Amino acid sequence: NFEANIDPFEFANIVLVNNPGILDWAEPSFVMKADYMPNDPSVGAQWHIAKISSYQAWDLNKGDTTITIGIVDSGTDFDHPDLAANQKRNWAENPTNGVDDDANGYVDDYRGWDFFYGDNDPEIKASGNDHGSHVGGCATQVTDNGVHGSGIGFKVKIINTKHTDDYNPLSSLYYTDNGIIYCYQNGAKVINCSFGSSYYSAQTQLIVNNAWANGTVICASAGNGDANGVGQEWARYPASYDNVVSVAATNSSDIKTTFSNFHSTVDVCAPGQGILSTVFNNSYASWDGTSMSSPITAGTVALIKSKYPLFTPQQTVDRLKLGVDSIYNLNPSYVGKLGTGRVNAFKCLSDNPIIKVVSFMHTDSIYGNNDKVYDVNEIIPIAVTFRNTHFAGTNASIRITSSDPDIEIVQDSVYIGNIAAFNNFSTTYANTFKVKAKATCPFDKDITFKISSSNTCYADESANTIVIKFRHGFATHNVNNLKLSLTKDGAVGKKAQAYGNGLLLGNSTNNNIFEGGLLIGISNTKVSDVCRRGYSPANASDTDFVGLEAYRLYTPGTISNQDGIGSFNDDGAGSNKIGVTVYASSYAFTSVNDQNFILLKYRVKNTSGSALSNIFVAQFIYFQPNGLSNDNNSALDTVNKLGYCYNNTTPDTYLGLSLMTNQTLNFKAVNVTSEVLNGWTTQEKWDAISNGISVPSYGPGRAGVVVSTGPFSLANNQEETVGFAIIAAGNLADLKLRTIGAKTKYTSIGIQQISSEVPVRYEIGQNYPNPFNPETKIKFAIPKNDFVKIKVYDILGKEVRTLVNENLSAGWYEVSFNGAGLPSGLYFYRIETSGLVETKKMLLVK
Repeated sequence: NFEANIDPFEFANIVLVNNPGILDWAEPSFVMKADYMPNDPSVGAQWHIAKISSYQAWDLNKGDTTITIGIVDSGTDFDHPDLAANQKRNWAENPTNGVDDDANGYVDDYRGWDFFYGDNDPEIKASGNDHGSHVGGCATQVTDNGVHGSGIGFKVKIINTKHTDDYNPLSSLYYTDNGIIYCYQNGAKVINCSFGSSYYSAQTQLIVNNAWANGTVICASAGNGDANGVGQEWARYPASYDNVVSVAATNSSDIKTTFSNFHSTVDVCAPGQGILSTVFNNSYASWDGTSMSSPITAGTVALIKSKYPLFTPQQTVDRLKLGVDSIYNLNPSYVGKLGTGRVNAFKCLSDNPIIKVVSFMHTDSIYGNNDKVYDVNEIIPIAVTFRNTHFAGTNASIRITSSDPDIEIVQDSVYIGNIAAFNNFSTTYANTFKVKAKATCPFDKDITFKISSSNTCYADESANTIVIKFRHGFATHNVNNLKLSLTKDGAVGKKAQAYGNGLLLGNSTNNNIFEGGLLIGISNTKVSDVCRRGYSPANASDTDFVGLEAYRLYTPGTISNQDGIGSFNDDGAGSNKIGVTVYASSYAFTSVNDQNFILLKYRVKNTSGSALSNIFVAQFIYFQPNGLSNDNNSALDTVNKLGYCYNNTTPDTYLGLSLMTNQTLNFKAVNVTSEVLNGWTTQEKWDAISNGISVPSYGPGRAGVVVSTGPFSLANNQEETVGFAIIAAGNLADLKLRTIGAKTKYTSIGIQQISSEVPVRYEIGQNYPNPFNPETKIKFAIPKNDFVKIKVYDILGKEVRTLVNENLSAGWYEVSFNGAGLPSGLYFYRIETSGLVETKKMLLVK
């Protein structure tokens, strides 16, 4: 026992704290309350009442007599003991004076209107037309009157419009648009339409929009399938109009009924099989159909409107769509086609927050390597900003899910605690959802995540989706005046006209590369590339090169302001593969004189198992100066080993491709229309890369360039490095000057030979400065020509950077390492040569 003015939870905590070692827990003894049970004797036979948690809902609200549901149907039985008390009476109208007393356009409409006959008597006269009576009972059969059954709307009123003949059973309803207008203009805040067709009407959509603007929510049946009663994936109207709640039908096991339609426009499901309700002549019957599901939903909407009278239609529908039980685990064949779930009236009336995703962020900088590519097993946190569109909440948790088999959710739930009403809130990287790609995840996989409801917080999964690309296969340099995409498999700018962002200059949105890529060949039958191919379909690209990793950027880089790294082989060529692995690097600089070029470096390694000869390495680019694809010229500047392109009519943009390494030049100015766009054969590619300077110029037309070097030979496991530069300028003279600057920069990047004096032994020095922030230098010496690897590892042994990975001649060298993208800590650098393997420590302190 305790004082009444003490919070019972607080008191329980005091008891627990004061009795350590004695009590495992302490909590109040809760007073339980029985769910409300109406006295209607047959309510137990109405399985749908319990299924949608009506009893618990009625503990929260039993409907308000000021809320009216409009039943647009075949009329009703006004004398039915389970309908009469809930009929809305228009007290402003004298039913016998023949005058439109309330000036609403309908004379003596004291209890609705008959639009079939145009009179004030919407009552049915025969049993064949009692569809409207059954529908009205589903929505708000008089409850707690001790007569028969119950209706979800409980005390809510109904107004009826009639659209069929009095006596002859008709399967069709007429002038239903007029019924909708009548209902919302005469106070109905909910309207039920248990009818439909496959025809869209702009007029009906306008009427629906007007009802919505008037504060009215319309519910409509999704339909009962084809002529054989088999549900179809059909959009049915009015259910599929904007601003209408489309309702499909489920059975007592929450399985979609055989007859119910399904479609992406369905909003919710509700019971629709064996529904016991009111029919003609004071009788009752169990019927099947989405015609029953819709009014059950309309009755639930009326309870929402009763409890929350100030809700807008959108807020009301949000509450309805999120107050559901998920049933897709029971209906896996209909995912996304049965709405958000099966209606749960109790959840609809529970004062829980409803959240929507406003924005989200994700990164690999915290648990990964900060290269902006989300690799396999790299943990990616997702920080989300939400908007609570409804009530405040306490002890709230939010979950994230994904059905994608290529993703693992490392942390699926975030505890939020208190959520303020109608406010934004966010998770942080320190406490948020965490995911990672599985080994099965392919490159460029867009993975969809959904924010899911919990017991304390509702979320519409269909409206709260987060899509993140994993293992992104291309990256776009973006730190200087050239924004150039490079792909995981050797394409430059764009592959197949679509993959990649091309080449953008400055702030312009005009793409300057239609397509481009690396080519390696040894004969007229063996050319490996991902450029356009010479067989059907002609617009497709070859797939010889296969990415071994995503192309990734480091900003800042070790060598430049933005370094790019990737690797690929030609296993995709099958029996025609050469047997090479390519290690690609790219460098973009931000200094004033270096902003108009990007350097490309390819280390081509023979992995065929035997010696290779007659090797040519080339770059092809179909330039589009300033976005113009035609009327272009291409030409060669042999002094600078520069192939360039410009527009013949508007020569204000010059684009160049230059060979950076001191190797033999081959060149061809390409007529893209006749040689490439109609299918570029292996023979044509071989001719373009291997015939010296075969065509020095072309134009005007669709112009491209092939800049190549070779031939050379490689022993097995031997490498050759080839460098190119992509350059842009406003005129030819400036293009040549920038090409010279690019070549100067290329000779200085990466490893610097600081002395040609031949050392007497292998050495690697201590980095300096040490500790460092963010850049340090490492000196090493090799006494003979050798293949040298220098890699950097973190304290867990994870490789974070490759500094050197190539053949070097004897001499003294220096290489830089920039740790700007890495956290403070202890790192190790390791050299591997034929004569020395050694590891040293260095300390990054920020």
